Amino acid sequence: LSSSLSIEYSNAETIANASFNRDIRNRDFFRVRPRLSWRWSREWQLAAEYEYIEDEKRNSETAKRNAFYLTLRYQHPKISISR
Repeated sequence: LSSSLSIEYSNAETIANASFNRDIRNRDFFRVRPRLSWRWSREWQLAAEYEYIEDEKRNSETAKRNAFYLTLRYQHPKISISR
């Protein structure tokens, strides 16, 4: 059993200069991703992950996203060939 937590934050400011009109655009981006995984055998792993994203722009437009992922993974054993 293993777990992880990923947290990201960024603030971007863009200055656009079109026809000598200065336009400043601000953007805040925030993401949180906790993850829990369980490897019950050498080949099989089950993982659950939640993702929350908030993307806010200067003109108070905010986009929010909530997502839940459930992943089943199979990794075959290495094949060894010898002479």
